[in-house]
Amino acid sequence: MGQADPSILVSQLRAITEKTTTNRYNEALALCQLGRFNAANEILAALFLDIGKVADGLALRICLLYAEIGIRLKRDSVFDLLKHMSIRFQNIFTQSESEYFNFILLRAQAHIQSQEYEEANKYYIILQNIDKQSIDYRVKSIGARILTHDGKYKEAIEIINDNNITYNYIQEHDLGCIHHHMENNHSALWHFSLAQKQHRNITKPNGSPVVMIPKIKREISSSSAYQLLLAGKYVPAFQLFVNELSCEKDSARLWLRTAECVAYHHGTTVAQTRYSFVIIINIL
Repeated sequence: MGQADPSILVSQLRAITEKTTTNRYNEALALCQLGRFNAANEILAALFLDIGKVADGLALRICLLYAEIGIRLKRDSVFDLLKHMSIRFQNIFTQSESEYFNFILLRAQAHIQSQEYEEANKYYIILQNIDKQSIDYRVKSIGARILTHDGKYKEAIEIINDNNITYNYIQEHDLGCIHHHMENNHSALWHFSLAQKQHRNITKPNGSPVVMIPKIKREISSSSAYQLLLAGKYVPAFQLFVNELSCEKDSARLWLRTAECVAYHHGTTVAQTRYSFVIIINIL
């Protein structure tokens, strides 16, 4: 998909009369890049119904994205999907280390999302064996999350601060998450703020600038909003959550967090915030 604007790409793909599997997959991918995970999930769920008729290469792309979104949306069915992938794409995983790496990465992330850290650690070890030079930041991030869960915050921070890191705003977000677990609210907010500002001039190895894609920008914004909520800064947290809702109106989690902002700010219960939600919906 190159450097195309995901929002423009979605419009272009929807304008195409012939809804091929490839076009639908590309639309889901663009929606995912925009952080519109529920919309992307609907497309992928429909494609998966006929996944047996799709060629292995494209089917793998569909399943990888479907699993990634399933993890983000905390779908229990993601483990059934991963099992299906391990059987159907066994030959591909045997022949392609990069595809096997991506699959194992998803398995580790799925177990972390389900708070099954011992299982996640098994896949983390496999990832380390593949990424022997420690150049893939996603592996470091998984290791840091496992260490954070174990209360080994110093070791987690050391992994994140490794000199091989390229995409610094992701590093700052992960450091913010570690400080969140340490209950260092101000430090967490500081790191999230740095992540949002991209305080360093980051470039790729070829010299081109690193642009924060919308889905990561939204993830950092959501983390900042939640940290502001915990710090008692309800108004700025509310504003960030409303911005998130403008992109993902059917997210129950975002509505709940927005309700908490209103309730705590006005000293009311969440059940008494319905009128405020009417205002929010009108704004959106």
